[in-house]
Amino acid sequence: MKRLVTVVVAAFVLLATSGCLSSSEPTWPGAAAASGSPSQVASPTPTPSASQDPEARVPWKPQGLPVHLAVVNPDGKLIIDADMFGEGLDPLGNLNPGYDGTHEGQAAWFNEGSRVTHPPGFPGSAIVAGHASTHGGVFHALPTVTTGAIITIRYSSGDEVKFIVTKVVLDLKTDVTNIDTPLGREIWGDSNTTVAWLIACDLTTMNVNGHRLGNVVVQGILL
Repeated sequence: MKRLVTVVVAAFVLLATSGCLSSSEPTWPGAAAASGSPSQVASPTPTPSASQDPEARVPWKPQGLPVHLAVVNPDGKLIIDADMFGEGLDPLGNLNPGYDGTHEGQAAWFNEGSRVTHPPGFPGSAIVAGHASTHGGVFHALPTVTTGAIITIRYSSGDEVKFIVTKVVLDLKTDVTNIDTPLGREIWGDSNTTVAWLIACDLTTMNVNGHRLGNVVVQGILL
């Protein structure tokens, strides 16, 4: 799949069926405003201003950074149970969870550009990616997630945020990565809702040059 380029937002890198992503894959939105490695990102929890109206409701936000992800279907079956970490683009400009070999078997929340301030559970749209391949992968079972499932993300502080799955979509990568498509706009556009998107390759789609043509996309809305 050739690289997609937009003026405002670079396009989203998607996961290969195994191993690393090729440089022919498109880059994620916010790549041009990269803010360093996860270890350099401090907790984005805002501090209320002293001049703030004491009667105003301050939305609760989790402390620390996301460290674990679990997804349980309505029937009680645990679908995903994995550690997670924050990661930006690899040296080739791709998002390839654990590309440096230090986070094998983990999911990655995208933390570059404007997404540094959008970890899962904060207002806006957060992105969590994981590998899926014919050999397994942290998000191998993502297609079996159903609406009504509960996504629980635990932070380093012990705080937890929960989302309910409202949508499971199978779509072409070209639609998922393009902010001008309806789905791409939902994922990468501004949102007044606190949303978590879980994304992996759709293993039922054709494999072209080592890359699946489709994606599985799960939308979770904050409970």
